[in-house]
Formats: sequence, C-alpha cells, structure tokens
Amino acid sequence: MCPQDGLGAVIELAAARPGEPLGYRIVNTGAVRLICGLPYRLERETRSGWILMNPDMAFRLMGFGVAPGLSHELRATIPTDAPPGRYRISASVTSDHAPGTLQMSALFDVRQDD
Repeated sequence: MCPQDGLGAVIELAAARPGEPLGYRIVNTGAVRLICGLPYRLERETRSGWILMNPDMAFRLMGFGVAPGLSHELRATIPTDAPPGRYRISASVTSDHAPGTLQMSALFDVRQDD
C-alpha cells in the first residue's frame, strides 16, 4: 500500500510492565476505510537484533473496520517474564478500497516495578 492509495495508519501506545496488558490503537490517517485484526508481533531488542517474543501465540481471526480519521483500541499481552528494555509491536491493516497490506510498528519500553 502506498500513500497515493489514500492509506495511512499509525500505532499509538505507551510503556508497559511485565504481565500487564498493553493497550494500543490503530489510527487511520488515510482517506479509505481500513480493516485491522487481533494478530500482532511482539519483539524485544537485543545487541544482536530483534527477538520474537510471541512465536506460538494463537489469535482469533476477527476483522475491525476503522474509518478515516478514527481509531480502534486493541490489547497486547506482555509476558510475565519479559525483561526490561526496548520492545516493538507490529501489526498490519488492509482495505477493500486499495491493494496490498500496510505493515506498521511502534517502539515502547518494558519497565520493572519500582
């Protein structure tokens, strides 16, 4: 999907703690209705690159419409044994009104309780 297709989306989120749900939003910044689902990719940054944290996670297949200018709230699960550090969540959206899939990601920090 290209910007000229009228598609645009961002993920908005904040910091999280191990074992807590992480709320995030798919925000439709484009001109056409988007479809997002429950699947997400959760990765942790290490010195040698990104490590996938949820490789065996199963997701229900559901689609949610997101009209231009609106957003949809979703939740990710942060593993209880997640070490503190920099993480990345990735998701994708599609549209019945434009070809392809838009992949997006956002960085956040996992912090231990103080």
